[in-house]
Amino acid sequence: VLHGVEWNKDGTLVAAFAHQGPTSVWRTDNGELQQTIGERTTAFNWQDGSSLAVRSESSVVTWDCELGQKTGELPTTDSEYIFRTSPDGKYLATASASSVKVRSLRTTEEVASMRSEGAPHAIRWTPDSNRILAVTETMIGVWNSGDQDFSFILDSNGYRFMSADWSPDGSRLASVD
Repeated sequence: VLHGVEWNKDGTLVAAFAHQGPTSVWRTDNGELQQTIGERTTAFNWQDGSSLAVRSESSVVTWDCELGQKTGELPTTDSEYIFRTSPDGKYLATASASSVKVRSLRTTEEVASMRSEGAPHAIRWTPDSNRILAVTETMIGVWNSGDQDFSFILDSNGYRFMSADWSPDGSRLASVD
């Protein structure tokens, strides 16, 4: 049973994984298997046209799927259960039960850490990689990627947030409760 599927930005590749199985990448023009990555995938996301970040049990590994090469690796902990790379490919945001951390993919150093009100179940970057939102059941927190504190918090007012995302230009957000 597949647990995740995502197209790359230009639609030439599609990736999918079965729960704690490898990530497979296919070419969309001919259906050929391009590459199999990792052993126990828990999540992944495309960084750009051919660069894919894959979360396994203890790290996030970045791959150039056109070249078939690993381009980087960043250790993570079991408690960091959600991740999202920034659209510019410079940062990795991870969520644990009560915080979101942002680290440099180049140096692996933490550049920001924000406390959340509850366990985040979604992280989203603006298209320009300048802001992040974290969604919990009771709030949506927004902050500038280099700041330590939320710049804006949207309270659920008794509803339960399920998801949220930025508009393509990063000026608005939509939420689902």
